[in-house]
Amino acid sequence: MKNLFFSFVILTGLVGCSGQTPVALANGDQGRLVRFSNEGLTPFSYGPLFARVDVLEGQPEFKVTSVDKTGSVRSGFWESTRGKWHFTTADDHWEYCHIVEGVSEITEDGGVPQRFTAGQSFILHPGFSGIWHAIEPTKKEFVIVNPQRDVK
Repeated sequence: MKNLFFSFVILTGLVGCSGQTPVALANGDQGRLVRFSNEGLTPFSYGPLFARVDVLEGQPEFKVTSVDKTGSVRSGFWESTRGKWHFTTADDHWEYCHIVEGVSEITEDGGVPQRFTAGQSFILHPGFSGIWHAIEPTKKEFVIVNPQRDVK
């Protein structure tokens, strides 16, 4: 509960700092307080080719449900089936992740594996490169901040 509250505080703080008044969002919210829920939203399903990852094991499939896209901040839910892949994040954004369901192991290139289970959180810095191993189907909440994106 403490982690969920912390992620909510981060999200509302980031949305409030964007300098914009959000338009009506996909989940029907308006204003500066956004309910972080995928209720009533349609996920977008995609495979490894679209995700631009190198599959090392299994046949992972992914889903993303956008909750908010305001200025330089994007947030929502991401899900994956079992599998293992190498990925690299963009050089221009940070991503806060909170595991909601499942078990995944993330290994930075040249590093040691770190296991994350439901209730745990982590941050991916710009240009992170490593292996994501979804030991069990995994669902995470995410907040991506791109401070270089032109806020209009």
